[in-house]
Amino acid sequence: MKHFIFGYGSLICPQSRAVTAPTLTSVAEPVVIHGIERTWSARVSKDPSNCNGSRGHIEGWTPMGVRIKSGAKCNGVLICVDEDELERFDIREAGYKRHRIDISNIMPHVETDKLIDEQMPLWPHESNPQEYHDFQSVALEKVKCPDCRVVFERAFAKRRNRPASRNSKFNDQSSALNPTISAEQSSDISVWVYIQSDDLPANRHYPITQSYLDIIMRGCLSISTDFARRFLETTSGWWHDDKSSTHVSDEDHSTDPDHHTWVNDRHDPMYIRADSEYSVENGAVIDKLIEEHHSDALKRRVTSM
Repeated sequence: MKHFIFGYGSLICPQSRAVTAPTLTSVAEPVVIHGIERTWSARVSKDPSNCNGSRGHIEGWTPMGVRIKSGAKCNGVLICVDEDELERFDIREAGYKRHRIDISNIMPHVETDKLIDEQMPLWPHESNPQEYHDFQSVALEKVKCPDCRVVFERAFAKRRNRPASRNSKFNDQSSALNPTISAEQSSDISVWVYIQSDDLPANRHYPITQSYLDIIMRGCLSISTDFARRFLETTSGWWHDDKSSTHVSDEDHSTDPDHHTWVNDRHDPMYIRADSEYSVENGAVIDKLIEEHHSDALKRRVTSM
């Protein structure tokens, strides 16, 4: 059985992956998963003995999570792992449950400039056979991981063979994680995603931490600036009203200082796998990219809480 993990947060970063599985040798292939929305919505609690000083009110922090959502798209990396490495990532992702992804919802990442050069859309429509065929040819051009290439080819084949009634849209909410896969396709390939046990927005007691975001951006930028921009574009939950369980846009924010949900902790990282040296050297570049997409939320990022 070939196992693959879809990494959508810190697992995008090769240095972070190596901490958990130093034996990894396969190339992590940039991908887009349809039918999944990435959000700031997981919860990690910290050691109660560390709840003191100026951060005494902070009970933990809010890392990335995902939810099933029709029409959503989430970029990340596809990582081929063996049984031992899969077990190591299961331990790392405590608080998350591993779910299987419908292979037909997986697409290779293609750089925006390449699509513009080829006069192709960012997201192809299966209802247009020629457009879809052209995208497949371009998408497979630069795939480096042979095992991932097999996944992509099977994904394209499965979408082509779907009933016409399902070709009107790329995915639907019911099929993203609980697919009906043929015995042939399911017998030797499994693609997994970790979904958080809690689906709660960040708040003052469980903030978004910049040291964690920097690790994700480090991984994104190791692929390309275009990939990093797509990460920012397809991630929600940067700002919210913590009286509500529903994520809202950055503009629909409260002015109450108790609602701060994002802390710049580069000077004193809360994230266990933070790289302070990288954050200091690259913080300005990362902040500039964030400002392009989430300027309102960035203005309300705080250095202390």
